Amino acid sequence: MIKQKTLTPEDEYQIVLATLENPKEFNVLYNLYYYDVFRFVETRIHDVNLAGDIVSEIFYKAISKLKSYKFQGYSIKPWLLRISFNEVMNFYRKEKKERTVSIETDALPELVEEIQDENMMDVTMLITALDNLAEDELALIELKFFEKRTYIEIADIIGVSVSNARVKTHRVIMKMRAQLTRK
Repeated sequence: MIKQKTLTPEDEYQIVLATLENPKEFNVLYNLYYYDVFRFVETRIHDVNLAGDIVSEIFYKAISKLKSYKFQGYSIKPWLLRISFNEVMNFYRKEKKERTVSIETDALPELVEEIQDENMMDVTMLITALDNLAEDELALIELKFFEKRTYIEIADIIGVSVSNARVKTHRVIMKMRAQLTRK
């Protein structure tokens, strides 16, 4: 058996292939990435029990869609996080609940600098600007500024190219800047 802490992307892909023959083989990947997927979901749902239910659905979908997984030379984790991202978005659409984002105060200066607007120094203005964003726009800001993810990670999670992730994030920043200059 392969040690969990030393899995290379190629090792993970071998487990994917083995899982297609025997679903029990997926346990290694499940145990390796459960915490990361759970943390990703729980920080967006803010309910431990509900997050556990959604994570179960995520891993069920991962196993059922494993045939469509295409190995590209890197870890399966971004693929799992993309499924997680989609499931969280589906949850909010289905439940018609408003999504909340935990604003990390240490991330605010970077966001303010990116928007380049002195009105953003007022946290109330920032919250208003964030409230006016669509769910997918808010997710981009959350991933980039509050979770400090790279554009490569963002692209993997939302399922777009790296340049598209950059462009989308830049457009959201420009939208926030435009909202603030109107006020």
